[in-house]
Amino acid sequence: VGNNEPIESPAAAPIIERSTQTVVHRELLSIALIDDPAVYSLRLPTDEFVQSKSRLEQLQKADSERKEKAESFNALEGRILSLKGEIDQESIQIVSTEEERVAVKNWLDKGEDWMWSDEADTLAGLRLKTEELEALVGPILLRRREMEERPALQQDFDQWMEKLVQNATVLRTVHALRNSEEISKIDQFLKELQLVKDTFLDLWKEQEKASLKELPLLRNDQVREKVSGLFQAFEKLKKLKLPPAATPSPANVTSGVEEESELPTQTETEQDAASTDESLKSEL
Repeated sequence: VGNNEPIESPAAAPIIERSTQTVVHRELLSIALIDDPAVYSLRLPTDEFVQSKSRLEQLQKADSERKEKAESFNALEGRILSLKGEIDQESIQIVSTEEERVAVKNWLDKGEDWMWSDEADTLAGLRLKTEELEALVGPILLRRREMEERPALQQDFDQWMEKLVQNATVLRTVHALRNSEEISKIDQFLKELQLVKDTFLDLWKEQEKASLKELPLLRNDQVREKVSGLFQAFEKLKKLKLPPAATPSPANVTSGVEEESELPTQTETEQDAASTDESLKSEL
């Protein structure tokens, strides 16, 4: 100290860090089949078997309910978050009133808090809350979907009706060549096509004047259902029995070939109708 020499501090004790190491022991597993009839005959007593089976069914039911409850909880939570982001979109405002949007917003705020309550821990509570939400927001979303899908559906409808009229007309030509007595049924079908087309076009014109905040005068699913029914009716017309073809006399063979060659044959009609029908069904 008197020589002003620095004082050395004692060396710090080394820190020993302990780590764990997993040791894996591998052993060969051998399985031997006991081929002894006495072993096969071993069974639980009837009462124990019934109890075990009942217990297993209870466990399976409880597991199924847990999975369903988790799925319902996640679905409702996601639905609430999604709607909170959609409720102020322009597409929603067009088809809903201010009172409807306020009611939905209030429900969403309360519903978000409800998700942390004890009632949300039960499957029955989740189902009831989901039904409440869908009853409140369902009509609004339906009107928006109808509005957004209607333009494309109108174009599809025109194409479907045009092809149905075309196929029915060709089918009628084939029956006319054979002097079929079933032509009246095809004529009635053509009249129905025109009536459906005129009715739907009139309803769509009226819809342009109506408020989008109300249910549409003609729903999209009604259009698809009606067109599907027309396809089924046309399928029945294709199965109408044709009279046998008349055998031309030798004197009329040459003169008749040119005229009939300009008209479609039954086979061509069926192939054209079938291909068109399948393409329209895929669109539906």
